[in-house]
Amino acid sequence: MVDTILHQQETASTIRLYMSAGVIALPCIAAGAGIGYPAVALPFYTNPTSNLPIHLSQQQATWFVSLSAPMQLVGNLLVGVIMERIGRKKTILISSLLLVIAFFILTFAPTYEILLIGCFLNGTSVGMIMPACILLLSEISLIRLRGVMGSFPLVVMNIGYSLSIVLGSLIDMNYFSSAIATPIIVFLILYFYLAESPVWLMQQSSVDEANKALVALRGKTYSPQGELKEIEDLMSEGNNEDPTASWTSRAFLLPLTILSALFFFHASFGADVISTYAMTIFKFPGIPLSPAVMALLFQLGWTFAFIIASALMSKIGRRKQFMGGCLGMASSLMILGCFHFFNMLAADQPLITWAAVVLHIIFIVAFGVGCGPIPHTLTGELFPQQLKSFGCGIAIAVRFLAQFLQLRLYHPLKAAVGMSGVYGINSITALVACIFVFFLLPETRNMSISQLNLVFKKQHNADSEEGGNYHTNIKSVEIKKIKK
Repeated sequence: MVDTILHQQETASTIRLYMSAGVIALPCIAAGAGIGYPAVALPFYTNPTSNLPIHLSQQQATWFVSLSAPMQLVGNLLVGVIMERIGRKKTILISSLLLVIAFFILTFAPTYEILLIGCFLNGTSVGMIMPACILLLSEISLIRLRGVMGSFPLVVMNIGYSLSIVLGSLIDMNYFSSAIATPIIVFLILYFYLAESPVWLMQQSSVDEANKALVALRGKTYSPQGELKEIEDLMSEGNNEDPTASWTSRAFLLPLTILSALFFFHASFGADVISTYAMTIFKFPGIPLSPAVMALLFQLGWTFAFIIASALMSKIGRRKQFMGGCLGMASSLMILGCFHFFNMLAADQPLITWAAVVLHIIFIVAFGVGCGPIPHTLTGELFPQQLKSFGCGIAIAVRFLAQFLQLRLYHPLKAAVGMSGVYGINSITALVACIFVFFLLPETRNMSISQLNLVFKKQHNADSEEGGNYHTNIKSVEIKKIKK
C-alpha cells in the first residue's frame, strides 16, 4: 500500500516553512499598520493646533477614515489577475512596494487631495497583500499545518494594527509612516529567500522549479514526487475543462457563494464597528478605565484570540470552531442588548457595568478564536486550483464591501433602533451564520489538494448518496484515498 501524502509529509522538515512564514509576516505587519493609519492619524489631522501641514474638516475626515475598506476591495479584485500572471511571490513584492509609496505620500502630502491619493494607494496595496500571503502560505504548507499557515497572515496583520495604535501614542505623527514601513524594508532584504508556490510553478509548466521549491521547503531528504504528481493531475484536469465552463461550474460557484456569505457574516458580527467606534461605545458610567484603555484591551483580546485560533485549527475542525464562536458571540451580544434595552448601565450599577466590559471581551475572544481566521483559511482550500486566485480575491472583496456598509450604516442604525437593536441584530447574525455553517460548510481539515478538489464535484455528491450524510462523506474521500 502506497503511503498517502499526509503520511509522507511526516518526514518533511518544517524549518524552512516556518522561516518563510516569518518573512511573509513582515509585509502583513506593515499592512495591518496601514489599516490602522487613518484611525491613528485622524486626531492629529482634525486638531487645528497640530504641526501637520493639513487640517481636515469633519466631512473631509469622514472620507479620510472610510476610504480604506472600498480601496481594499479594489485591491482584492485586482490581485486575482496579478497572481495568475506573475505568481504569488512577485505579487507580494509589488504590493509591498506600493504600500511603501503610499506611506511616503501620506507622510509628505501637502494638500488634502494628495492625502486622499495616499489613502487610495494604501487601501489598494493592503487589499493585494492579504490574499497573496494567504495563498502562498497555504500552497507551500504541509497538510497538517495548513490551517495554521492559512490563518497566519491575518493574525500578523492584526498584530500590525495593534502595533500602529501603540506607536501612534509614542512617536511624532510626522515619523509614523516611516516607522510602520520598516518591516517592508526588512522584507525586501529577505525577499529572495522566499520560495514561490509549487502549485503556481506547475501551472506555468515549470516542473523543475516546482521540484526545487518543494525540496527547499521540505528538506533534501524529502521526496516531492507524490506532491508533484498530485498537482500535475489537478492541472491536467483543469486544462481539459472549458475555461468558460469552469467559471460557471458548481465546483467554483458553490464555494464562491459559501465563502462570500461567510465573509459577509464575518464583517456583520459587529467586531469592526466596535473596534472603529470604540471611543464612543466604551463610555461606561462608573468605570475607572478610559475608552482608550478599553479600546486597547479589546484590540489585544482580538489579537491573542487569533493566535489561539490558529493553534486550534490543527486540532479541531473548521466547522466546529466556527459554530462555537458564533454561539459565544450570539450569547454575549444578546446579553449586552438586554443591558441597553432595560437601561441597566448606570453608575449606581457597577456590577452590571463591569459585566458589560467583560462581555465585550468575551465577544471579541469568541469572534477571534471561533470565527476570525477561518474564512481566510478556507479561501486557500475550497476553490478549484485553476481559479483559486480569482475566487480568493472576490470572496475577500465581499468582506471589505460588507465592512464598508457596516461602518457607514452604524450611526443611522443606532439612531433608528438604539444600541440594544444593534447588538440584537449582530446576535441574530451570529446565529444565522452558525446555522449556515452547520448545513452548508464541508470540513477540510487534514485533506490533501486532490481531496479538497473533490469536495464540490458532482461525483462527490454521488458518493454522498451512498454515505447518507454530506459532511461524513468528506471523511470517506480520505478513506478511499488511503485504500488506493
